[in-house]
Amino acid sequence: MKVWPVLLKNWMENINRIHLIKQMQVKFLSFGLLLVFLFACDTQAPEERVKHEPFTLLIQKKSSETPSGGLTTEPYLQGIQREKVQGFPDRSAFFLAERVSKITHFPCGECHTRMVSELKELENSNTPKAHWNISLQHASKDLMNCQTCHPNSRMNTLRSLQGAPIEFNHAYQLCAQCHFQQARDWSGGAHGKRLGGWASPRVIKNCTGCHNAHNPRLEKRWPSRASSLPNFTLE
Repeated sequence: MKVWPVLLKNWMENINRIHLIKQMQVKFLSFGLLLVFLFACDTQAPEERVKHEPFTLLIQKKSSETPSGGLTTEPYLQGIQREKVQGFPDRSAFFLAERVSKITHFPCGECHTRMVSELKELENSNTPKAHWNISLQHASKDLMNCQTCHPNSRMNTLRSLQGAPIEFNHAYQLCAQCHFQQARDWSGGAHGKRLGGWASPRVIKNCTGCHNAHNPRLEKRWPSRASSLPNFTLE
């Protein structure tokens, strides 16, 4: 009778051993299938990488194809001639409203046949003077006079502090020599008047579009308000 417990024990051990072997076979089979799948994917990896670019690259690509999400201010800039702003390489390209065509007496050389220094000598004489109503209220006389901005010989251009010619359309280059903080804000969009809207292309007013070059300080004024307000009702 003592033989039966031993046989039963051996039988249970054999069953457990067979069950363990089957579990190991299943694990090895699953691992083998996983390796086959991975190798199969790896053989197609170069093709897949070509077809499916990283998401960030797709965003950059689409943004370059349709800047500003496809929005544009062009419909609101009809009739506004523009000039590309120069001298701000750290900024994205932007434009300003062309100015020369709005100057009623230009080119200046059509009337001014003498140098500014020669005209200054006639200041205290009784000779009729051009622009007699202009008074320079920009800086003290020790720092600025007519010749600070206007060349002696090239009347149709402005001049830098070093004497280099500056076109009237790019008068901001002249202003930026002293008002560099305002020029920085103007080029970045925090100063000045933007035309059309906030989408591309960015078109803004020149410094002289808001400031009188001879008297640049803006006069104080009361805030404007709407002449009539709509009737709002609460429901």
